[in-house]
Amino acid sequence: MRISIDNVVLLEPATEARTEGHLVIEDGVIREVSSSPVTNAEIRIDGRGKTVIPGLIDCHVHVTAATADFPALRRWSPAYTTVRALDILSAMTRRGFTTVRDAGGADWGLARTIQEGHAVGPRLQYCGQAISQTGGHGDMREPGDVVHEVCHCCAGLGRIADGVSAVRHACRDEIRRGATHIKIMASGG
Repeated sequence: MRISIDNVVLLEPATEARTEGHLVIEDGVIREVSSSPVTNAEIRIDGRGKTVIPGLIDCHVHVTAATADFPALRRWSPAYTTVRALDILSAMTRRGFTTVRDAGGADWGLARTIQEGHAVGPRLQYCGQAISQTGGHGDMREPGDVVHEVCHCCAGLGRIADGVSAVRHACRDEIRRGATHIKIMASGG
Protein backbone atom coordinates (compact mmCIF):
# COMPACT_ATOMS: atom_id res chain seq x y z
CA MET A 1 0.00 0.00 0.00
CA ARG A 2 1.35 3.42 -1.01
CA ILE A 3 0.80 6.26 1.43
CA SER A 4 1.57 9.85 0.51
CA ILE A 5 2.15 12.42 3.23
CA ASP A 6 1.71 15.72 1.44
CA ASN A 7 2.81 19.28 2.19
CA VAL A 8 5.21 18.42 5.02
CA VAL A 9 8.45 20.07 5.99
CA LEU A 10 11.26 17.57 5.47
CA LEU A 11 14.19 18.01 7.84
CA GLU A 12 17.65 16.82 6.81
CA PRO A 13 19.66 16.69 10.07
CA ALA A 14 23.10 16.56 8.41
CA THR A 15 22.59 19.93 6.72
CA GLU A 16 19.68 21.26 8.81
CA ALA A 17 17.94 21.94 5.50
CA ARG A 18 14.17 22.25 5.64
CA THR A 19 12.16 21.82 2.46
CA GLU A 20 8.46 21.41 1.85
CA GLY A 21 7.61 18.26 -0.01
CA HIS A 22 5.75 15.00 -0.30
CA LEU A 23 6.79 11.68 1.18
CA VAL A 24 5.73 8.28 -0.16
CA ILE A 25 5.74 5.29 2.18
CA GLU A 26 5.23 1.77 0.86
CA ASP A 27 5.20 -1.33 3.07
CA GLY A 28 6.59 0.70 5.97
CA VAL A 29 9.57 2.02 3.98
CA ILE A 30 10.10 5.55 2.62
CA ARG A 31 10.20 5.00 -1.14
CA GLU A 32 10.12 8.51 -2.52
CA VAL A 33 10.57 12.15 -1.58
CA SER A 34 9.19 14.60 -4.10
CA SER A 35 8.77 18.35 -4.49
CA SER A 36 5.47 17.78 -6.32
CA PRO A 37 2.42 15.73 -5.32
CA VAL A 38 2.55 12.01 -6.07
CA THR A 39 -0.40 10.75 -8.10
CA ASN A 40 -0.37 7.00 -7.48
CA ALA A 41 -0.92 6.90 -3.69
CA GLU A 42 -3.76 4.84 -2.23
CA ILE A 43 -3.88 6.89 0.96
CA ARG A 44 -3.17 10.60 1.22
CA ILE A 45 -2.42 12.43 4.45
CA ASP A 46 -2.29 16.22 4.57
CA GLY A 47 0.77 16.99 6.66
CA ARG A 48 0.53 20.76 6.36
CA GLY A 49 2.18 22.38 9.38
CA LYS A 50 4.00 19.17 10.35
CA THR A 51 7.69 18.25 10.13
CA VAL A 52 9.08 14.85 9.15
CA ILE A 53 12.41 13.78 10.62
CA PRO A 54 14.40 10.56 10.25
CA GLY A 55 13.56 7.87 12.79
CA LEU A 56 15.15 8.17 16.21
CA ILE A 57 17.43 5.48 17.68
CA ASP A 58 17.79 4.85 21.41
CA CYS A 59 20.96 2.89 22.16
CA HIS A 60 20.31 2.10 25.84
CA VAL A 61 16.89 0.93 26.95
CA HIS A 62 15.50 -1.78 29.22
CA VAL A 63 12.06 -2.43 27.71
CA THR A 64 11.25 -5.19 30.20
CA ALA A 65 11.93 -2.88 33.16
CA ALA A 66 8.50 -1.34 33.67
CA THR A 67 9.51 -0.59 37.27
CA ALA A 68 12.61 0.82 38.90
CA ASP A 69 12.36 -1.99 41.47
CA PHE A 70 14.67 -4.30 39.51
CA PRO A 71 14.71 -7.15 42.06
CA ALA A 72 10.89 -7.32 41.77
CA LEU A 73 11.19 -8.06 38.04
CA ARG A 74 12.44 -11.57 38.86
CA ARG A 75 9.10 -12.31 40.51
CA TRP A 76 6.94 -11.07 37.64
CA SER A 77 5.16 -13.49 35.35
CA PRO A 78 6.78 -13.70 31.90
CA ALA A 79 3.38 -12.92 30.35
CA TYR A 80 2.94 -9.81 32.51
CA THR A 81 6.49 -8.66 31.74
CA THR A 82 5.88 -9.12 28.01
CA VAL A 83 2.64 -7.14 27.97
CA ARG A 84 4.26 -4.29 29.92
CA ALA A 85 7.26 -4.35 27.53
CA LEU A 86 4.97 -4.19 24.49
CA ASP A 87 3.27 -1.12 26.00
CA ILE A 88 6.69 0.52 26.41
CA LEU A 89 7.73 -0.37 22.84
CA SER A 90 4.48 0.93 21.37
CA ALA A 91 4.91 4.24 23.22
CA MET A 92 8.48 4.50 21.91
CA THR A 93 7.17 4.16 18.36
CA ARG A 94 4.63 6.93 18.95
CA ARG A 95 7.50 9.16 20.13
CA GLY A 96 9.40 8.61 16.86
CA PHE A 97 11.83 5.83 17.71
CA THR A 98 12.35 3.39 14.84
CA THR A 99 15.17 1.35 16.44
CA VAL A 100 16.05 0.62 20.06
CA ARG A 101 18.97 -1.30 21.54
CA ASP A 102 17.98 -3.13 24.70
CA ALA A 103 20.82 -3.41 27.21
CA GLY A 104 19.34 -6.17 29.34
CA GLY A 105 16.02 -7.98 29.60
CA ALA A 106 14.52 -8.21 26.11
CA ASP A 107 14.83 -11.40 24.08
CA TRP A 108 14.15 -12.98 20.71
CA GLY A 109 10.44 -13.38 21.49
CA LEU A 110 9.84 -9.65 21.80
CA ALA A 111 11.94 -8.87 18.73
CA ARG A 112 10.14 -11.52 16.68
CA THR A 113 6.69 -10.37 17.85
CA ILE A 114 7.41 -6.89 16.48
CA GLN A 115 9.19 -8.13 13.35
CA GLU A 116 6.24 -10.35 12.40
CA GLY A 117 3.77 -7.51 12.97
CA HIS A 118 1.93 -9.01 15.96
CA ALA A 119 2.63 -5.84 17.97
CA VAL A 120 3.67 -2.27 17.23
CA GLY A 121 7.19 -1.32 18.17
CA PRO A 122 10.53 -0.15 16.82
CA ARG A 123 13.18 -2.54 15.51
CA LEU A 124 14.56 -4.21 18.60
CA GLN A 125 18.20 -5.15 19.02
CA TYR A 126 18.79 -7.01 22.27
CA CYS A 127 21.48 -8.64 24.39
CA GLY A 128 19.15 -10.94 26.30
CA GLN A 129 20.29 -10.92 29.90
CA ALA A 130 23.26 -8.76 30.82
CA ILE A 131 26.18 -10.70 32.28
CA SER A 132 27.41 -9.82 35.77
CA GLN A 133 29.56 -11.30 38.51
CA THR A 134 28.20 -12.29 41.92
CA GLY A 135 27.39 -9.09 43.80
CA GLY A 136 27.82 -6.99 40.66
CA HIS A 137 25.54 -4.54 38.93
CA GLY A 138 23.44 -7.29 37.34
CA ASP A 139 23.06 -9.42 40.48
CA MET A 140 19.50 -8.47 41.39
CA ARG A 141 19.20 -10.86 44.33
CA GLU A 142 18.05 -9.53 47.67
CA PRO A 143 20.40 -10.11 50.65
CA GLY A 144 18.19 -12.95 51.90
CA ASP A 145 18.03 -14.79 48.57
CA VAL A 146 19.92 -18.06 48.64
CA VAL A 147 19.28 -19.29 45.11
CA HIS A 148 22.13 -18.49 42.73
CA GLU A 149 20.72 -19.94 39.51
CA VAL A 150 18.68 -17.56 37.36
CA CYS A 151 15.84 -19.28 35.52
CA HIS A 152 15.62 -18.14 31.91
CA CYS A 153 11.85 -18.60 31.99
CA CYS A 154 11.58 -15.68 34.43
CA ALA A 155 11.98 -11.99 33.83
CA GLY A 156 15.21 -10.30 34.80
CA LEU A 157 17.77 -7.93 33.41
CA GLY A 158 20.88 -9.93 34.23
CA ARG A 159 22.48 -13.28 34.83
CA ILE A 160 25.44 -14.18 37.00
CA ALA A 161 28.68 -15.58 35.57
CA ASP A 162 31.77 -15.88 37.76
CA GLY A 163 35.12 -16.58 36.09
CA VAL A 164 36.36 -16.81 32.53
CA SER A 165 34.68 -20.09 31.55
CA ALA A 166 31.31 -19.07 33.04
CA VAL A 167 31.40 -15.71 31.23
CA ARG A 168 32.37 -17.44 27.98
CA HIS A 169 29.47 -19.89 28.42
CA ALA A 170 27.00 -17.07 29.22
CA CYS A 171 28.11 -15.07 26.15
CA ARG A 172 27.78 -18.08 23.88
CA ASP A 173 24.36 -18.87 25.34
CA GLU A 174 23.05 -15.33 24.76
CA ILE A 175 24.37 -15.42 21.18
CA ARG A 176 22.69 -18.81 20.70
CA ARG A 177 19.45 -17.18 21.84
CA GLY A 178 19.80 -14.51 19.12
CA ALA A 179 21.50 -11.64 20.95
CA THR A 180 22.67 -8.88 18.61
CA HIS A 181 25.25 -7.73 21.18
CA ILE A 182 26.60 -8.72 24.60
CA LYS A 183 26.25 -6.56 27.71
CA ILE A 184 28.83 -7.06 30.45
CA MET A 185 28.05 -5.37 33.77
CA ALA A 186 31.61 -5.43 35.08
CA SER A 187 31.27 -2.99 37.95
CA GLY A 188 29.35 -2.99 41.19
CA GLY A 189 26.65 -0.71 39.78
